[in-house]
Amino acid sequence: TAWLSKCFENILGDFLLPIVEPFLDPGQCGGLKKSSITHYLVKLLNFVHTTLDKRIPHTAVFCSEDLSKAYNRGSHNLVIEDLHAMHTPGWILSILCSYLSGRSLVLSHHGSRSTERPLPGGFGAGTWLGGMLFIVKFNGACLRPPIPRPISGNTAQQFKYIDDSCQVASVNMKVSLEPDPVARPRPLNYYERTEMRLKPEENVLQQQLKLFEDFTIQNKLVINSSKCFVMYFSRSKNYAFPPEFSIGDTQVLEVKKTHRVLGIQVQDDMRWQAQVNEMVRRATKTTWVLRRMRALGVDQGSLVAYWKAEGRVHLELACPVWHSGLTNQQSRDLDRAQRVAMAAITGRWEPSHSRQLQDLALEKLAARRTKLCATFAKRTAEDSRHKDIFTLSGAPVRPGKAARPYREPFCRTGAHYNSAVPYLTRLLNSN
Repeated sequence: TAWLSKCFENILGDFLLPIVEPFLDPGQCGGLKKSSITHYLVKLLNFVHTTLDKRIPHTAVFCSEDLSKAYNRGSHNLVIEDLHAMHTPGWILSILCSYLSGRSLVLSHHGSRSTERPLPGGFGAGTWLGGMLFIVKFNGACLRPPIPRPISGNTAQQFKYIDDSCQVASVNMKVSLEPDPVARPRPLNYYERTEMRLKPEENVLQQQLKLFEDFTIQNKLVINSSKCFVMYFSRSKNYAFPPEFSIGDTQVLEVKKTHRVLGIQVQDDMRWQAQVNEMVRRATKTTWVLRRMRALGVDQGSLVAYWKAEGRVHLELACPVWHSGLTNQQSRDLDRAQRVAMAAITGRWEPSHSRQLQDLALEKLAARRTKLCATFAKRTAEDSRHKDIFTLSGAPVRPGKAARPYREPFCRTGAHYNSAVPYLTRLLNSN
């Protein structure tokens, strides 16, 4: 995109964003200021932890939805209709119509050029305005009301990150199950062991998946069923049901125990060993580079800067999501990755971890993660479109007691207490 066009795009965005933002889904965490994958995952996993923490046995069922070539299939006419419904002024609509009209594609390779082909759809991937128009078009998918709709104690929520969307529902296991009428072949698998199934009228997740499918048909989008999957979160040993859900042309979606959600490995037991292993693997890839750079005479300051920029960042990716749930062993595994990097920088293994950190002007990873979590919590609570993560207490300050401006969630189990939102709330109240 030409530089002048980028400047004009930014000016137009300053007018457009305040108009459409009040109409955007609060579950949208991508492509907007002060939103990130961290907000997406914190809200998603908080829903799961809150569901599993209830006194009555509940199960959380998560479904990830994926579209095929979503950007390329965007309809120009439909997005203009959506912007008009959001009360966008006519002069902005005229500019956007001009932006979307007459688009074409020419492919060049080694001096050869293809014939010009028209682009009747799509919003221009790689541009801010293209991403914004896609968010507007995708806004109606999984649009949730401010208060989740209850069905016999079951609730559902949806979250999005640009074109990646997911739906998660809680299931009251004492109310929503019935005897399974299907005679399943023996031996039964883990989910079939109780010979119960989810009542069709209580299947909130399947209802939401049907609404999502209808939305894609109306808006000329295509579901990529091969990348849709289900995760089943439960701590109950006495209640279970087969997580059989369908979307698009698939009969039953695959059930996964571990899957990468926006770069973070999520496990159905809500532990973080897979994520720790992945972070350590990525960070230690830089060790060979550090050794080669040192052998070539690169100064120590540059080696430390390289480690911070290319290695340590992998050990801190979205740390507010998982930091509070680490075990002591997992924390030591992360520290060991940094110790290996420091040995590669200095050329020796120091028995004193603290002294080597001091010599290289590095911080302990646990202390850095705590600072990053506190910064994330403060920025989210003070100035973010995701303030609903934290709840103001409104209680008066008692004499001699420390102020607690935010209400800490009630936790019945240690897993919920050590999850992201309760931990971040405690950090806010302690600062």
